[in-house]
Amino acid sequence: RKIRSPYYDKTFYHLWDWVKNSLQPDGKMPCIEDTFVDEGFAVMALIGNPLYNRNISNGSANLSDELQYNFDLRPEYICANVEQTFPNNSDPLFEVMPYAGSMVFRSSWDSNATYMNVTAKHGNMRTSAGGHNQSDETSFMIMHNGEILALYPGYLKYDRRNEVGNSLQRSMILVDGIGTPIGSPNNSGGSDAFISDWFDLPNINFGEINTAYGGASITRRIFFVNKQTYLISDIVNSDKPHTYTWQLQGNG
Repeated sequence: RKIRSPYYDKTFYHLWDWVKNSLQPDGKMPCIEDTFVDEGFAVMALIGNPLYNRNISNGSANLSDELQYNFDLRPEYICANVEQTFPNNSDPLFEVMPYAGSMVFRSSWDSNATYMNVTAKHGNMRTSAGGHNQSDETSFMIMHNGEILALYPGYLKYDRRNEVGNSLQRSMILVDGIGTPIGSPNNSGGSDAFISDWFDLPNINFGEINTAYGGASITRRIFFVNKQTYLISDIVNSDKPHTYTWQLQGNG
C-alpha cells in the first residue's frame, strides 16, 4: 500500500498560502517564533506549484543551503522542475490573516519594497506552537529597500531562547517592566491577541489588534499611508496604575 506524503494534502495549502503571503520582499520568511534568520522555505516548491517557489534575492540564504537543511532535497527539487516565480501586481499588498495571527503591509512586491509584518495569535495558532512560542503579542518588523529597520530577533538554539524570545526583545509594550511569558515544554506561554478590525483603501491600510496581559488591556492600531508611512497608535487601559514601556527593536 502506498500512502502519499501529507505534504501534498490540499489542507496543507492553507499553510503554504500563509508562508507565501508572509514572505519578506527578499523572498525569505520573517523569523516568527523559533525561526532562524534568513530562512527561505524553498522546500515548498516540491509540491509542484510555482506559486510556492519564490525567488530569494539577498542575504545569507541561498537555494542550495535551504534545500539541505535537515535532509538533502536538492535531487527532489531538480526532479520537480518547478519554475521559480516572482509575485505579480495582482497579488494583494495588504494581507490580513486573523486566524493565522498575522497582518502584512507592503508597498509593492518588488525586492526593495516597504514591508511590515505584525503578530497577533490566539487559540490554536498560539498554543500549538507549544514550547516554540515566543512572547510577541502585537510585535512587528519593518523592512525598506532590502534592509530590516525594526526586527524580529529570531532563534539561536533552544537552550538560548531566553536571549531572543522574550517580550524584552520585541517591539511591544511592557507592563511594569514585563510582557508575556515565553513558551516552554508543555506550556505555550504568551497571551491571546486578536486582529479585530481592518480596512483596505487605495491610499491607506489599517489594522487593529487587541490583547491583554499584566493587568492591562492593549489596543494597537496601525496605519499604512500612501504606501510609504507607518503610523502606530496604542491605547492602554487598566483599573490600576502601572508603568508602561513602549519598545522599538531597531536593527542597530
